[in-house]
Amino acid sequence: MALDSFIGRVEAKIDKGGRIYIPSSFRKIMGEKMTFIARIDLSERYLVVYTDAAWDKMVSVVKDNSSDYDVSDMELISQINSEALWLHIDEQGRFQIPKRLADSLGFNGDVTFVGMTDRFGIWGKERYEEFRANQPSLLEAIDAFKKRHNLNQ
Repeated sequence: MALDSFIGRVEAKIDKGGRIYIPSSFRKIMGEKMTFIARIDLSERYLVVYTDAAWDKMVSVVKDNSSDYDVSDMELISQINSEALWLHIDEQGRFQIPKRLADSLGFNGDVTFVGMTDRFGIWGKERYEEFRANQPSLLEAIDAFKKRHNLNQ
């Protein structure tokens, strides 16, 4: 899986036309595919770009545990999908998102791509730097993860 994983952190620029260039290291993982699914993350701080498999995995957890006859379940599925968008990658490895979305995410010139194994996040550079400055150390994050998931290793 590691060779097919989005890993690392790479800064990129937004061109004058408002298009974002996908870093070559991420494009290698994307292969020849030219269309992806994107959605603002749950905290509404960055854009998450999903492969088909990653999107299907995420959505199937909700869909497989929902009922077509439960209004709350259907509203959740609708909310997840209504905020998603198709990203069409051009031959130069660029894509464009709506200006209102770019503005709300702090995409103003520079962005930071962050690998998330089977998907990747795109942050406004300044927003990402602020986020990282306020994060616990990796050891603290691992300890918190172990506690949340009752892992005693």
